[in-house]
Amino acid sequence: MYIATPPDSHLEYSLMVAAAGKHCCVEKPMSLNAEQSALMQRTFERAGLHLFISYYRRSLPRFQQIRDWLQAGRIGELRQVTWSLCKPPAAADASAANWRTDPTIAGGGYFADLASHGFDLFQYLAGDIVEVTGFTARQAGHYAAEDAVTACWTFANGALGMGCWNFVADRREDRVELIGSRGRITFAVFEDQPLRLEGEVDEVLEIACHEHIQWHHVLAMNAHIRGEAEHPSLAIEALKTDRILDKVLQRNPNLPG
Repeated sequence: MYIATPPDSHLEYSLMVAAAGKHCCVEKPMSLNAEQSALMQRTFERAGLHLFISYYRRSLPRFQQIRDWLQAGRIGELRQVTWSLCKPPAAADASAANWRTDPTIAGGGYFADLASHGFDLFQYLAGDIVEVTGFTARQAGHYAAEDAVTACWTFANGALGMGCWNFVADRREDRVELIGSRGRITFAVFEDQPLRLEGEVDEVLEIACHEHIQWHHVLAMNAHIRGEAEHPSLAIEALKTDRILDKVLQRNPNLPG
């Protein structure tokens, strides 16, 4: 079963799927907060069922290439991760039909919807994030959710990270830089920009995404269910990102949205 509704219904629908004895793939973010996501993960685990989350970037060849570079030591030891993601405001941002800017439905604003992909990807590339802090603001105030966020975090391996997300900025920007002890890698999370490696040997690779963006994700689910391979985007991994979002957005499941 595939649940592709907004996050506020993921918990209810996923528990129904588990009760029916079916494996499930849920869109990201996994739910409204880490408490809900943990309940989803435990329920499927205890039922002996698979719960996948659509953090499909882990399965894309372009990001697997970056992971290969890191694991091969092409930039030495990872020191720092930076990400800047911006877009200008648009009329649709404040539309009543746009659930992505309604925290009661989305669990946040565009940050929850988009930064969740990045935080999950960074942990796939560099390991678990063990500490995070952040600040949010409603700079333009066009809708109920935050429109600007900054955050800093620490990876288990000692590398540091920092991010800037602004959805009322002057232009579109999507730039990640992985800074190492002997080089660096730059790429975009969402745009099909070239992968750039600066090191002892420089490389620039164009690795386009499949026309069906979740193609590799779906193939990997099939292989996982058949016991042929381990899927990289299981609920236990996605739960880590929800805990990060909780801390940055100061989400408290015991208080109303």
